[in-house]
Amino acid sequence: MLACGKEATASPSPRPNLVRHRYHSGALALVGFTLLAAVIRFSTLDLQSFSHDEVVTATRVLLPDLPGTLNAIANSERSGPLYYVLAWPWSMVFGHGEAGLRSLSALFGTLAVPVAYLSASEIATRRAALIAAALVAVNPYLVWLSLESRSYVLLTLLSGAGLLLTLRSLNRPTAGNLALWAVVSAASLATHYFSFFLVAPEALWLLYCLRSRPVLAAILGTSAAGAVLLPLAIHQVTRHPLDFAATGPAEKVAGLGPKSIFGHQASEKTEVAGVDGAGLVLAALTLALCLGAVALLVWCGNPKERNSGLLALGVGSCGVVLPVLLAIVGVDAIKEKNLVGVLPPLLVAVAAGFGARNSGHLGLVGGVALVAVFAVGLFAMVTTPRLQNPDWRLLAETLGPTRAPRLIVAKSPADDPLLFYLPGSVDKLVHVREGEAKASEGREHLRMSEIVVVRAGGRPPAVVYGFELMDEASVSEQFEIYRYRANARRRISPSRIEGRRLVGEREFVVLRQAAG
Repeated sequence: MLACGKEATASPSPRPNLVRHRYHSGALALVGFTLLAAVIRFSTLDLQSFSHDEVVTATRVLLPDLPGTLNAIANSERSGPLYYVLAWPWSMVFGHGEAGLRSLSALFGTLAVPVAYLSASEIATRRAALIAAALVAVNPYLVWLSLESRSYVLLTLLSGAGLLLTLRSLNRPTAGNLALWAVVSAASLATHYFSFFLVAPEALWLLYCLRSRPVLAAILGTSAAGAVLLPLAIHQVTRHPLDFAATGPAEKVAGLGPKSIFGHQASEKTEVAGVDGAGLVLAALTLALCLGAVALLVWCGNPKERNSGLLALGVGSCGVVLPVLLAIVGVDAIKEKNLVGVLPPLLVAVAAGFGARNSGHLGLVGGVALVAVFAVGLFAMVTTPRLQNPDWRLLAETLGPTRAPRLIVAKSPADDPLLFYLPGSVDKLVHVREGEAKASEGREHLRMSEIVVVRAGGRPPAVVYGFELMDEASVSEQFEIYRYRANARRRISPSRIEGRRLVGEREFVVLRQAAG
């Protein structure tokens, strides 16, 4: 059985000078963790090239006019409009490049640190609050999302703020706190529809505990906001049906473990410092530490700490369990990033366990250990190319301009990034999926003297239409480039290129890069 120490007993009130000193020490530590989070995020804004989805944000969603942007959200996204409505004026000021567009996400990610601190301070001690701030500041997945120009980091910020206002409403059930909870919950739904799985249990618990008219008004207001968003959500799903069922829900939930340690590109096979499977090892260590924190919360926390901490744990758990239950009955809308809203409440619950009043040195050691694990994963993420986005920017620089028109054959997600990064005029000719080509009108037959094949490792592809392999190169341990040339221009039908033989994938694109 865990040694929790003695139960808290009544003691004389601390001297005012001591209280003031502790307050200032806590405030300085919070400022320090917030600055640390800002430095980590803002100093690495252009560390990675844009991902495919970020290029979509920069080129197809954030259009020069706001009505066009709103139309693009309705017809090309599966999430609410709030992030893009905020990103549109931001991009007008700071531009559509990596640093300019991602700086908004970095700001949201930084603000999540004081929100986590305030949430944990509603539950347990100042130590718990500081542990929560440290965990959010250095968690690799939260840092990753802060370096991505998509809506997920705003979802995490608002999910943390929703938990904070839920706790405040329970501790101080004023109309103002409940109104703020309703506003934040509505904003969360307008950011990403998966926030419903967090907002709903909060609403039900508030109603169960308080049973007052202000609670009912807050829930009705949030429901009204959800009803306004419902036609947009239905339209988006109709335009882009949910197609996330290729991997089972259990595998996707399990994948959150390594990703929470090394970022979105991690898996259980992630290698760190030459150790195969380090992702699985550190994920198991993280799970053990988190379970230990829950045990400390249950056995060492006082009733307030225990109840509030388990509420945070329950809210985060509902954000995973409810989508899994829907997937089991046939509605699988789960992908790993859709679940990231659970991280702030879960990390706050873990911090509450480590910082429970009677957790003693065991809690402090556990909290420091988990922060250290996150720091190791963060260092690996920012220094290991394999743990970052595919380096489309470096790939485009390596390909460079061309003196004569050439075809580029690559795995399907390369289309938008290469269109964005390659110099000169580039257009997409063919998108082949499962052997079926969809060619642009009037471009079925071309005369080319060069074909460039981009693939992720493996043996060189076979000779194409009499072209000879003239050169090959590696790019950032992520791509292999094979250049084929012919003595004279040859007639090629892009839609008939055998994709699997070239790029090793069932789904690929053929691009044409003009001379320039």
